[in-house]
Amino acid sequence: MSGITLIVISALMHSMWNLFLKKSTDKHKFNYQMHLLNLSLFTTSYPIFFKKYLYFDLVAVLFGLFAGIFFSAYHLFLSLSYKTEDVSKVYPITTSSPIFVTVLAVFILGEKITFIGFSGIIAVIFGILVLNSTAIKNLYFTKGVLFALLASIMYSFGAIIEKTGVGKGNIFLYIYSVTFFMTLFLFLYSKNSSSGHLTYFINNIKYLFPASIVLYFSVLTYRFGLETVNVSYATSIRQINALFGVILGAIFLKEKDTGRRLLASMIIILGIFFIKLGM
Repeated sequence: MSGITLIVISALMHSMWNLFLKKSTDKHKFNYQMHLLNLSLFTTSYPIFFKKYLYFDLVAVLFGLFAGIFFSAYHLFLSLSYKTEDVSKVYPITTSSPIFVTVLAVFILGEKITFIGFSGIIAVIFGILVLNSTAIKNLYFTKGVLFALLASIMYSFGAIIEKTGVGKGNIFLYIYSVTFFMTLFLFLYSKNSSSGHLTYFINNIKYLFPASIVLYFSVLTYRFGLETVNVSYATSIRQINALFGVILGAIFLKEKDTGRRLLASMIIILGIFFIKLGM
């Protein structure tokens, strides 16, 4: 299975667990408990399905730790942003990471971006702007906007570390390590900011369990896809989750304005097609 196919599958899975998260009553608790169940799935499947990766690799663990720090910071700034601004207003900023990732990938990783590939990245970003155009025109620079921008930057640094990490030795141990550290940091943050965790878990297990399963496959397919795809392209290709999000949102959440959203999603898909041509 090609790297692009794996990343597209990951995008579908990503939009599915986000659907569960959107429907949750407490997004902080749901997020970390979903990750906790996801970690349990990784722990269970490791010795059964990934036996060839059952060896210790300090480099993979360290990369997992540093990537986990940046991805956890992304979630923290994202939560702070959502607390001070409407989600619809700051979401376009949080999805701007392909811009930062491309710049970092060129200067830090030495990735070469073709003109067609770069055009595809621009098309993806333009599609995101169209998707959120009604929110953008009412957007002003506030504390929430700053947190959203910081979230995007943190994700970008995490993505660069991750691209290096998946190419260093034991890839599954890296995936397991970044999952473990992210879950740990999210748990510590949620534990200190709220209470009633066990009750929430029991009452929402019927949603948490399926969400953790799709998160598991989202994490797994994206990281293995990243082995063969430039990170600057991969982060843009994954934005196809916007299309999946529109479809799932219209079906399950009864979201409106699907015409504009579908147009924006088509632009994103066109951008991904250009990225494919430029690879």
